Amino acid sequence: NKLSKTNRARIFYCNDRLQQLLADLHATGKGKCAVFQVRGQYIDYRVFSKRPWKTIAFSILGRSSTPYSTRDTFITRQTEAGKPIAIIAKWVDNSSGMIEKKYLDTTATQSIRPD
Repeated sequence: NKLSKTNRARIFYCNDRLQQLLADLHATGKGKCAVFQVRGQYIDYRVFSKRPWKTIAFSILGRSSTPYSTRDTFITRQTEAGKPIAIIAKWVDNSSGMIEKKYLDTTATQSIRPD
């Protein structure tokens, strides 16, 4: 069974609010080790993005969203907040180069001028 698209386990970094939501979801799962399971089995992206994700999106965002859209928004907001790109890349298991190429807003970088 594949762990991820790169076939390796990933660490998921999250803030206290999301940790609490995941803990609450885990507690309602009657002690199962994984938060998101269907009939005792791990679920894939296709299944996850339909039911469990909708619960998370509405709980946090108050609206519908996809996991990929939320990931993109997260990366964009972190770059806008001035977080180091190397740290963001580690958080989302991506390369700094890919973050710069796909997410770093050129209008934000145009306002930064050398001394």
